[in-house]
Amino acid sequence: VAASDQLLQGTRSEVRSRETSLGRLLADAMVWNARQAGLDVDLALTNGGAIRDSIPAPQVTGLTIASALPFDNALLVVEATAAQLYAALENGVSRLPAFDGRFPQPAGIRMVYDPARAPLSDAVAITEGSRVRRVALRRPDGADEVLVEAFRLQGDPQRLFRLVVNDFMSTGGDGYRSLAAARV
Repeated sequence: VAASDQLLQGTRSEVRSRETSLGRLLADAMVWNARQAGLDVDLALTNGGAIRDSIPAPQVTGLTIASALPFDNALLVVEATAAQLYAALENGVSRLPAFDGRFPQPAGIRMVYDPARAPLSDAVAITEGSRVRRVALRRPDGADEVLVEAFRLQGDPQRLFRLVVNDFMSTGGDGYRSLAAARV
């Protein structure tokens, strides 16, 4: 299918605790595919639990992809408010330091969080967080838009963002209640 000059890291302990090369590639591919289909999307999120194995270099085959991504997840574009997106990101880091499938693998954002702070999970919408210190959305033109600064949502909490997510997350799986509340 493809070739890679490096291991695409997808072991459970890695994708459930930090951003990985396979998680980034998968989320970037989600954004790319949506845009290729003519959809206007801002970012993508997938849960680390959707990834089950690494893909060794150099050959990326159908078999290694099926092993790494064993679920037949469909992709959806949801329209979430800034407050719903912030709740989703807080939920994603809420189980650290435990290895949990809800850990987010993102595309289109940069996020800084503090796992030593109290967890916040399963919320539908928030304007003040606990662990997520800063979030910046990377616009297609390369400019960053700050969404969260110093644990507070910046700007209008009702402004809308279009996210590509898998169908498991869109129904509230792994505590992503905010994505279940978003418009499909």
